[in-house]
Amino acid sequence: MEYAIFLSNKKSIEKYREQKFPEIPPNWKNGESPRFQRLYFGQEFCDRLLPTQDDLLFALNFARDNNLSFTLVTPFSSEAGLEKWEKILETLYRESAESEVVVNDMGVLHLILEKFPRFKKILGRLLTKQKRGPRILRIMGKVPEEMIDHFRRFNADVPKLTKFYREIGIERLELDNTLQGINRDSNIPASLYYPYIYVSTTRMCLTNQSNDRQENMRAIFPCKRECHNSHFKIEHAEIPLPVTIAGNTQFIYNDKLPDNPSEIFIDRLVYEPEIPM
Repeated sequence: MEYAIFLSNKKSIEKYREQKFPEIPPNWKNGESPRFQRLYFGQEFCDRLLPTQDDLLFALNFARDNNLSFTLVTPFSSEAGLEKWEKILETLYRESAESEVVVNDMGVLHLILEKFPRFKKILGRLLTKQKRGPRILRIMGKVPEEMIDHFRRFNADVPKLTKFYREIGIERLELDNTLQGINRDSNIPASLYYPYIYVSTTRMCLTNQSNDRQENMRAIFPCKRECHNSHFKIEHAEIPLPVTIAGNTQFIYNDKLPDNPSEIFIDRLVYEPEIPM
């Protein structure tokens, strides 16, 4: 099993360096003393949060200094964001062309296939299309097992899609630790994110202007990256678990790991010490 830590921005790396996060979650240890072997860095959910060139070089140097392999995470992207990500990818390609890149946007994937062929291409969790909502807990034990089995599977594992992804060079799938569990239809290696499950995302940032807003306005204001400082927890009688809103994305928490990850071809655990925004 490979162990990775997801530090989505420079501030998170600095916090980790100050030992504000545990080296390995306790339930990963199994009586051993493993260490992280890989750094995940970047942003899955918003192309307004893309790292600067200096941020990327800072993360790369941190990974090298700590003998960590490097994975850059990229989000779904607008046309304007795609132009900016191209510059970031150019820098990474120049500095470390054998790095992994997690793609969550087909435009970003096309860009990598066309201009950066040496990158190792990973299909991100926005594109694997798992069923992630917490309301699944309300039907567990009340519906046929065949229905639960359906909810445990996901689009990217369907044989025709698996064949397509293999043909274009996808080497790995990124998965959430969904509440209902995971069943697999293919043996493409997979990574499992822990403990925050991404539920849903949008281009409308619900945190935007949260510090200054005087009235309920549905609009897109200039981004001040409020999501790095302000999260909101939602509870509702119809939802079995609290939902956390961070920026434009919803998350739930699940710290129970599958009993035997290797049986579903999971060979990497990705620890999120904080919500990756």
